[in-house]
Amino acid sequence: MFSVFRAQFAAVLCGLLCIPLFAAAADVQRFERGEFAFEYGPPETFVERVEIAGEWPAEAPGAQGASWRNWLIDEQVDFRGSEPVRFHEHVIETRSETLLANAARFEISFNPAFERLRLHAVEVRRDGTWSDRFNPESVTLARREGEFESDMATGRVSALVLVADVRLGDQIRYAYSVTGENPILRGMTHRAANLSWIDPILHRQVRLHFPSDMELDHRMFGEAAAPEISRTSQGVSLRWVGSALAANPMEEDAPSWHNQQPLMEVAGRRDWQTVSAWARGLYPMDQALPGELEALVEEWQQLPDAQSRAAAALRAVQEDVRYFSVLMGESSHRPTPPAETWQRRYGDCKDKAWLLSVLLTRMSMEAEPALVSSSHGRALDRSLPAASQFDHVIVRAKVEGRVFWLDATRSLQRGPLATRQSSDFGFALPVHSTDEGLVDMASLRDQRALQHVVERFLPAADGRSIRLEIETTLRGTEAERRRHEFRSRELSEISRSYVDYYSRLHGELASAEAIRFEDAPASGEIKVFEAYNLESPWTGSGTGSRILEVYADLLSPFVSLSGPQQRRHPLWRPHPIELRQTTEVIVPEGWTLLSIPHNSEASDESFRYARRARREADRVVLEHSFDSLAEQVAADQARRHFDARRRAMEAMGARLQFNLPTASANSERNQRLRALLGKPGS
Repeated sequence: MFSVFRAQFAAVLCGLLCIPLFAAAADVQRFERGEFAFEYGPPETFVERVEIAGEWPAEAPGAQGASWRNWLIDEQVDFRGSEPVRFHEHVIETRSETLLANAARFEISFNPAFERLRLHAVEVRRDGTWSDRFNPESVTLARREGEFESDMATGRVSALVLVADVRLGDQIRYAYSVTGENPILRGMTHRAANLSWIDPILHRQVRLHFPSDMELDHRMFGEAAAPEISRTSQGVSLRWVGSALAANPMEEDAPSWHNQQPLMEVAGRRDWQTVSAWARGLYPMDQALPGELEALVEEWQQLPDAQSRAAAALRAVQEDVRYFSVLMGESSHRPTPPAETWQRRYGDCKDKAWLLSVLLTRMSMEAEPALVSSSHGRALDRSLPAASQFDHVIVRAKVEGRVFWLDATRSLQRGPLATRQSSDFGFALPVHSTDEGLVDMASLRDQRALQHVVERFLPAADGRSIRLEIETTLRGTEAERRRHEFRSRELSEISRSYVDYYSRLHGELASAEAIRFEDAPASGEIKVFEAYNLESPWTGSGTGSRILEVYADLLSPFVSLSGPQQRRHPLWRPHPIELRQTTEVIVPEGWTLLSIPHNSEASDESFRYARRARREADRVVLEHSFDSLAEQVAADQARRHFDARRRAMEAMGARLQFNLPTASANSERNQRLRALLGKPGS
């Protein structure tokens, strides 16, 4: 992967010499766009220019067939001053008409509350000659769209730069720096750099400078050579260089915590306890509460046990304080005091977690905010300790001798406290436990989301139509999701969507009864009742017989053969879940069921599936069960896994054939004969 074609890349490697990015420094120009601004001028003096190859070597990956090529991806960061300076240079080329519009524009995100953007170059090379394409009028600055629709206000601004007159075969070069960092982080950050990408890269560089007194730490993930680290009187420097890097396509359905690209993490040497100590100062627990909230605490204290009191406080913070995230400046990491959060009735994860922790502590329970990562929490124990590893805050509470993980940003959770817990984020960092460091959230891996469906097919006595009755039972996150559906949509809209769904399975049908929704807050369980009249349910029916096709539609999405089956990376699987679908077909008096489907099983290390069929007095019963066993499948086990899914898919459907009573069969035969002879029926 890191082989170097010496002759072709001699010029590229020479580019690692320290030479200025521009021949001569120019005055920095400032351009304002309403309340925002950006600069145009040369980079800081620490930046070393990387020469751009004159042509793409024939032996390098991407020489043939690539629709997008990265001639250079360069990152250089200086942490030695009062604020970090992050320099980026990118040289791209598209050889596809459909991608030309993407190549002719680029977007840079920054936060003007503590960061400054400076553009250094916007250039195009055509036929070997570079031309300057920077035009200040082609740069727009605007708040990131969609934030308010997502209940967020981050303060981040997007700089959109349009490049004029870009053609196929052009190389487009842009360089810029972002200076500054959120002061609340106090340097408690890390840098993560992908060392390859989905398109070929001719030259890749990561170059970082740190103060001379800093102990540096780095970690490599995937197949990548180690960086060079040097120490001088001016500081500690790290450099990683790669050339002729092949495209590394991403695979679908890989776990979010698995790095599909080689990755390098770099940070100052610290442990997780140091990060916890930083966060501890943001969440002091001795907090005054408004009188209204104190009265609620007294009311909750009258509940019979500590778990009931904790559940009441959790529900109040989840549903009486709406979620809205204000991430302006220090608010990105500094939470709002609990009294203010309650009084304004909105807050984000850190605001609500702090408020809930204080409420539980006020009722003599141990509780504290805990930092988690919603994307790569499973891999935190292998990552460098840094505050920037986290993007979410939950609560760890010890109630009646048991640990509970609570997420105050969730809503409509019901049942005992054990069923109202957080998602499993892998590892969490409790902020008030001085010696623990990362804590595995393994206790949540037994909290199964449950769906049980019982469907009953009741054929009419004349054998023409069928009444279908469906009863669905849900617990855990599935019950929470369905509550949201019934709270946020009109019942008539839900009914129409359900009719449309079942008509795709069973043909023409009509709703026989209004949908009923029963919620049992004490247990956390909900039930949904539906009934439909199937007008044309039979397939392949002959004279005196009926064939009904039934299908385990609840389970089939979990065993369908979607996604790539030849894999280089692990396969993510939903876990922990428990699914049951029971199909009962009532056999009318006098009908004869010719046969029942055979029993079937399929399993691997990640799931277990079974189908059981039996004949009872007046019905045939098919029972499908699916239990997840693991959240991922290793790449070398993918073939075996998909073989198991294929066997399960084959058992999802069944054909049930019935013979009608002799009188009914004779009547049908006579009616068909009269129809053929053109005689009216009797």
